[in-house]
Amino acid sequence: MIHLCMSIFPTRNLHETNKGSKKEEVIFQKRMVAIVENPLYAVVNEPNSTAKRLMRKLSLLDFIDERNGSDKLNMLIQLPYGVSRDRLRDRAQKNIASIEEQLANSRFGIAYTDSAEKVFQLNRPLDNTLLGQIEFLTGLLYSQLGITKEIMDGTATPETMLNYYTRTIEPILAAVADEMKRKFLTKNARTRGQTIAYYRDQFRLVPLDKLAEMLGTMITNRVMTSNEARQIVVWNPGCGKGYETYSLACILKRRYPDARIKIYAHEVDLLSISNAPLLTLPSDVAETWYKPFVSKTVTGEYTFIQSIKDMILFEYHDCMHTNAMPAVDIIFARDVLSFMGEQAQKDLLNEFGEKVKGNGCLFLGDNEQVPGGNTNWSAKSANQISMYLKH
Repeated sequence: MIHLCMSIFPTRNLHETNKGSKKEEVIFQKRMVAIVENPLYAVVNEPNSTAKRLMRKLSLLDFIDERNGSDKLNMLIQLPYGVSRDRLRDRAQKNIASIEEQLANSRFGIAYTDSAEKVFQLNRPLDNTLLGQIEFLTGLLYSQLGITKEIMDGTATPETMLNYYTRTIEPILAAVADEMKRKFLTKNARTRGQTIAYYRDQFRLVPLDKLAEMLGTMITNRVMTSNEARQIVVWNPGCGKGYETYSLACILKRRYPDARIKIYAHEVDLLSISNAPLLTLPSDVAETWYKPFVSKTVTGEYTFIQSIKDMILFEYHDCMHTNAMPAVDIIFARDVLSFMGEQAQKDLLNEFGEKVKGNGCLFLGDNEQVPGGNTNWSAKSANQISMYLKH
């Protein structure tokens, strides 16, 4: 049986605020430890990797700075006589020692020398390519990690952030999740559809008006024509606090003003679903395209008008349980499948297939997709939104 010796902070010290907490060596069985291989090892950890080379260059630069910042004068003294003989060299050494003693004991760092002697100061900047090499290696490391200046200062475009997440963040998360599944899930657990997955809110950085525009594009392109929009039924499982539900209601109302629209919004978080009908908007958001659908209360807050609220039915409900909803035109289930096992995903997709009408569509999160073996849906995408049409 293989064991690993690890240096960790004991559990009892995790909440201590004193700086006296020390690491302890603890021995674990190898099968109880998730050993994650760094997917960026070639860039960060290899002996001659870009990160290691940059660290060596920075250490060398720090050494040069310390040397230049010391109390050495770095000067030459031209003597009026040669120093080829031992007696003359001893005399020169005595002159240097005399100057050093004067400078050390002088309050203002003043010393004197013979009028025939000349002093040449060498305090000049060191001219080499070290700084240029550091700048080059820094840029190379950032490019290999998918990091740009805009990402660091918060001005990156969605395309740049997507590249950063794809090249840097997701490989690390995938490596951690895969190793934890390999070590901590038994064969029986995997057979029953249990899994360990990572999740990222794909639209967290997308403003509400941009999100609404993206959804509107998809709905306008495919869902139905104005003549068909007599009655629109939408199922929104996993609605959270209701932000996307209200945006969807406003989009449909703007696109189909004469239609009868009903949205069934379900959530298993009781606190979120209880507060959803009371959702308010910031003033800067309320003054955008939402303006026709919001009103200002006596307290100065912006809330959705009653006609929009009447379109939505917020309910505490688990989408894996049966429900008495009618057939629906749209299912908006973004980032719901990610939290389920393989078998549960299949069951829910079958439920979606039974609930949606023949010309209906299904919206999933950007990190989600219908398995390839499922023949009930055909994929279509636009503006970073994944949509599936029922066959």
